[in-house]
Amino acid sequence: MAPYQLYLLDLATKKCEEIWSTFGKEEQAMPIFSRFDPNGQKLIFAVLPIINRKYTYSARIYSYDLATKKSTQFFIPLTN
Repeated sequence: MAPYQLYLLDLATKKCEEIWSTFGKEEQAMPIFSRFDPNGQKLIFAVLPIINRKYTYSARIYSYDLATKKSTQFFIPLTN
């Protein structure tokens, strides 16, 4: 399977920075959504895991802090 990556582009310097990747990992997932928070301090993005060559129905949601350059997965509990 091909790796999937997510990059940030700095428009001032024209430089890209990889912030998330499946390169070299057995588990694959495709980025499907990204958005900056209202303050522009974090990037929220979701990835859709691919298991046995099929997309799952549950996306994983991450927050990427632009200052610390760290991503954190967070969960939104579903209730019936």
